[in-house]
Amino acid sequence: MFDPKHPEAEDSFKFDYTDELAAGETISTAEIEVTVINGTDANPSAMLGGSPTVASPFVYVKLIGGVDGVIYCVKCVATTSTGLKKTLEGDLKVDASC
Repeated sequence: MFDPKHPEAEDSFKFDYTDELAAGETISTAEIEVTVINGTDANPSAMLGGSPTVASPFVYVKLIGGVDGVIYCVKCVATTSTGLKKTLEGDLKVDASC
């Protein structure tokens, strides 16, 4: 889902909930979780460069660092104005050659 990220880069990533929200429904809060899909990183949550920013229907998160060659799953769990929890996720490869 995401373009590769260089391990030295600090990049902003966007989750788009446009197709997930009902008419009039907005995102109230969001939480981000980073886990390893392939490779080794003892502390994948260290990639979180702060709390996510909600600008409904979008959620933005800054990701920093990461281990070269590791593929991560970046998951966003948004709580909506109606109290529902909606999840989007994407794979992110950290690649020093990009």
